[in-house]
Amino acid sequence: MELSRAQVKALNRSLEFHRSGGYSICSVIKWSRWKFLAFAAVLGGAAAFYWWGGWPTASMLIFGILIGSFSRDLTWMRLNKKGWPLTDYIVDWKLVERIVAENQDRAT
Repeated sequence: MELSRAQVKALNRSLEFHRSGGYSICSVIKWSRWKFLAFAAVLGGAAAFYWWGGWPTASMLIFGILIGSFSRDLTWMRLNKKGWPLTDYIVDWKLVERIVAENQDRAT
């Protein structure tokens, strides 16, 4: 079975979760920290620009979007953590390891 690079990376991440003892919100935040920081920098910069330009309402709207999206992401992580024991139980991890090993050249 040939997998795309993104699929191999996703399987590797799931394997790391499995090997480390389970899903952790802190580990997801650690792996996604640069995406979160870039998103916060872009929206924070836009909010500061509008605040400086004399449009505090637009600035507060952008800031609200930033807070709302982080809240959404944390909720998604929390729900994934709740469902992880079932995922861990029903997945055949030996098969996942074999598939990743067959497609390891695409992971880099």
